[in-house]
Amino acid sequence: MELTPGYLCRGTFLAAEQAWHLLHDANLLYGQKRYANSLVLSVYSVEEVGRSRIYLESTKQVLQGKVITLEDLRKRCRDHMEKLAQGRSPEMIHVAAFIPPEFPAPGSPEESKFAQHWQELRKAREAAAPRKTHAERLQALYVDPIDGEGEWNVPSNIEEFDALDMLYVAGYEYEKHRTKLNRLLQDRTEFQQIASRVPLPNLPETICFPDWKL
Repeated sequence: MELTPGYLCRGTFLAAEQAWHLLHDANLLYGQKRYANSLVLSVYSVEEVGRSRIYLESTKQVLQGKVITLEDLRKRCRDHMEKLAQGRSPEMIHVAAFIPPEFPAPGSPEESKFAQHWQELRKAREAAAPRKTHAERLQALYVDPIDGEGEWNVPSNIEEFDALDMLYVAGYEYEKHRTKLNRLLQDRTEFQQIASRVPLPNLPETICFPDWKL
């Protein structure tokens, strides 16, 4: 079954709306101090943003003439890592951790080497981000034995800061994506014309978190 731009466009917005629902419930659980469950739903929200971004990319590809089938789409969205990679913006490396005692002189070979090393570390961090996020979700979800320690992973031990951190990530990614979709609806493009002919949900703004404390 070949997918139409209108079908994919609608899926893009429905997935974004689902990301908001997950974010909303993650915030409620955080307020109830259910930090592990809040973290789990935050990660699922990020993943659903990734799904929406995949649908958006597919919509644009079909508009450009590419044939995408239902099986193509299902196959791509089957992989958690793919959706998390799409859903989470590249993590920023804390530069201070890699700053030498003294900065290399501008234009020197040492400065060039430092810049290259910093970029390599950042790329490695970006590549590891999806698996790290997925591992955090599993840690917050399952009671599993810990290799070589004779202990168990206990989800209820997830700390408040970890849940809050992931809640911020989910909120940022949703709002960033929502803003992009709303701009696409305002642009006079073929995408906007397609979107005007299919029923789309209104995407709520990112919810406020009045109980957050850092």
